[in-house]
Amino acid sequence: MSRKKQKRRQYSDAFKREALERMKIADNIVELARELGIGRPLLYQWEAAAEGRGRKKQGKRGAVADPNSDSGPNEEGLRQEVTWLREALAKKVKEVDFFKGALQRVAERRHNSGGNGGTASTTKSGQ
Repeated sequence: MSRKKQKRRQYSDAFKREALERMKIADNIVELARELGIGRPLLYQWEAAAEGRGRKKQGKRGAVADPNSDSGPNEEGLRQEVTWLREALAKKVKEVDFFKGALQRVAERRHNSGGNGGTASTTKSGQ
């Protein structure tokens, strides 16, 4: 069977702006993408384009290259990258804190639901 070529959907600038605003406050990007009916990577592409971090504009190590210089990335590009990295790090720290808390709650439930210490519901291997 041959695959039908899917037509790429075009999204309005207003839709993209709204999606990016919601992305800033979203707890779960995957859920947001599902709700919007788009792929998660597309949200990140729009975010990069809005912040001037598009693939075509990036030079060495992701910094925006200065077209008037042979010395590599310019200072403003590096500042933008540092800002973006700090924001990404803060977001990841927030995610780690969330998952640590969730893991603690799961561990507490398991510990508290341990019952009265009776025999296990399954037998040991080899018996």
